[in-house]
Amino acid sequence: MSLSNHPFHTDPLVDIVAFLLKQLRRPLLAHGLPPSDGEERGWAQRLIDGDNTDTALLPLKVALTGVLQESEDQLAQWGMTFAQSLATPMVEMSGWESTAEFLELATLKSNAELRIASASLVLIWLDAPRCRPYVELIALHPHYDELNSIVAQRILSHFSPLE
Repeated sequence: MSLSNHPFHTDPLVDIVAFLLKQLRRPLLAHGLPPSDGEERGWAQRLIDGDNTDTALLPLKVALTGVLQESEDQLAQWGMTFAQSLATPMVEMSGWESTAEFLELATLKSNAELRIASASLVLIWLDAPRCRPYVELIALHPHYDELNSIVAQRILSHFSPLE
């Protein structure tokens, strides 16, 4: 199924970044940041406007960095990076014998991947050196997640190309 007409191609970027923040509500709350709808949209607008020195964004940066680190640590427990995890089908993962163990492992793996992707797509505005490799990976490999790839391509268009 192609997503060539998906609204993420044309929706205002502020709406998309606010949507990503909404996806991250539970992990942000676990890192001490309970966002509301209004805050998510306000943060998204400040990020897109390039207001990354705003001290009001510091708690967001800290929480997103925590979400990202926690998810990287989860994958590291299996000896994988984000790229390796995306390229590894669940049937190739070890450490499970029963269906219940397989499902638990699949949930942990997919949550870590989703949180790295979503957090990076937002955190790039505040910490480009750390997040840009993830965002570029997402943009270049739509077969992993086509919607996030669309978002990554749009976000990268706001950053100057790397040499």
